[in-house]
Amino acid sequence: MDLLQMDLDVTPNTHLQVLDTSSPKAVPELLSEETVGSTERTEETQAEQQKDEVKVIPSDEPHEVSIIEEKIRMDIDDLLEENIEFWLKFSTSVHQIQKFQTSYQDLQEELVKLKENKKQDGSTKHQSPSSDIRAIYKHLSEIQTELTLWLEHNGVLKEDLENRLSSLSNIQDEISRLSSAGSQIEETQLSDYQAAKFQGEIMNMKQENNKVEDELLAGLEHVKRLQEDIAKTLEKLDEEFGISPAKNHQTKNSTRSKIPLRSFLFGVKLKKQNKSIFACMSPALQKQYSDLTALPP
Repeated sequence: MDLLQMDLDVTPNTHLQVLDTSSPKAVPELLSEETVGSTERTEETQAEQQKDEVKVIPSDEPHEVSIIEEKIRMDIDDLLEENIEFWLKFSTSVHQIQKFQTSYQDLQEELVKLKENKKQDGSTKHQSPSSDIRAIYKHLSEIQTELTLWLEHNGVLKEDLENRLSSLSNIQDEISRLSSAGSQIEETQLSDYQAAKFQGEIMNMKQENNKVEDELLAGLEHVKRLQEDIAKTLEKLDEEFGISPAKNHQTKNSTRSKIPLRSFLFGVKLKKQNKSIFACMSPALQKQYSDLTALPP
């Protein structure tokens, strides 16, 4: 009986101990030593890393700018200032294209209305042009001239853009050369951080210039198409109404008598015969001269 009681007493207690170890409160007690040790090691590692970071980048020491770094910074800033002026010219150029296109469309609509009105009036094809059609023709000619000037200005912008790209490439090559490992002079050496920063700015400016170059090319093609359309419209108006200034000038010249402009302005004067120097002589000398001329040679 005592042995059985002992077995019965031991078994429940053992079972209770197993249940206690599986409870949440018991797990921290069993792992407390390992957890504390690992936590202490983690804190020591983090403290060492923080010390290393403080040594690498001290917060109380300012960054010393080298001479070459300052020079590159000034070169990039100069290009950025020029970039503002260039973008102003470019935006003005794009706005002019829109203005030309709108003006041409408005004139086309007015021309269509005038032709429809003339058809309703039963006008013939080769009639004398009205003042409205002449005004449209003149306005189209002015737009054509402005488009020619725009093309010249576009060429200047393109040349300026190419020069800017060349300057950016030169700065980029200079940065690569100075940031290379072969540089031995401390004053002209760039850190990897500064070199990467400058290279990033240069790449962004190059991408912007490439976009502008594409826009200039698109604007150039658009202006050339607009020039062709206006030229066709002017030619058609000239065929229908004969209002070309060159033809009108030739017609007026053919119908007008060929009178010199000086005579037309100041009148026609009879040509006076030049007096001989001997006319100023005395009558005796004149008689002597006439006798000499009468003798045979």
